[in-house]
This record gives sequence, structure tokens and C-alpha cells, in this order.
Amino acid sequence: MSDEDLRALERAAAGGGVEPRLAWARALGRCGRWAEAFSVLRPLVLEAPEAVEELKRFPTLRASIIVDVAQPDEVAAVEAWFKTWTRCLAHLSDNQGCGCCVEMWDVDGPVGAIEELPKSVRASSAWTDAKSPPPGAR
Repeated sequence: MSDEDLRALERAAAGGGVEPRLAWARALGRCGRWAEAFSVLRPLVLEAPEAVEELKRFPTLRASIIVDVAQPDEVAAVEAWFKTWTRCLAHLSDNQGCGCCVEMWDVDGPVGAIEELPKSVRASSAWTDAKSPPPGAR
């Protein structure tokens, strides 16, 4: 796809509406411009199921989430993150924490979504050390 074609799609998307923005994000993704495509789709996640389906085709990243339940800001941040991103995840484990002091999950989702997790709740684990499958292999 040429830069001229991408600019035309960007202009159409600027006019608003879900379909033009989805078309622009798909074109960016086909060009390997995942971060830009993610930024186009991000505002649509809670309002357009089509955006969720599109994000499921994006490259993914694994993360382990550990939340100290005594840290209300962290709990609220993770709850808000799950509210936005659960439908886009390729994998979400059951809560592996005890619930009385810590909550833990392993997730696999679009790179941009994982990068929105607060650094304070991300942990290294055997799960994160394994590679995510390529898009379309899930």
C-alpha cells in the first residue's frame, strides 16, 4: 500500500465513524505499522466489537500480573485495565493468587494493551519467558 493510499484512508478516518477508522487501522497493520494501528483502534475498544476482533489479529505479548490487594491504586488500575482489555486477550488465566493478600494472572494480548499495564504490577515468570504464538496461530 502506498503512502498516498494511507494518507487517503487517514483523511477518511478523520471524518469520524468506526468503519473508516477500522479500514485505516487494517491498512496500517498490513504495512506492519502496529503501534500506529493500535493508536487508531484504542479509542474504539469499548464501543466497537469490530475493533476488538481486529486487535485479536495483532502481535501479542505475554505478561504476568501480580497485585497487592493492600494497594488500592494498583487494584483500581488493574480492574480498569481488565475492563478495557479482557475481550482482546488471547489468554487470561484464572486468578492464581490467594485473594486475601495478592491476586495474580497470566495474560497474552495485543502489545499495546500489555504496555498499558502499570509497570508496578508486571512480573517476570515462566509464562512471560515463553514466546507468544504468531498472529493467526491461536
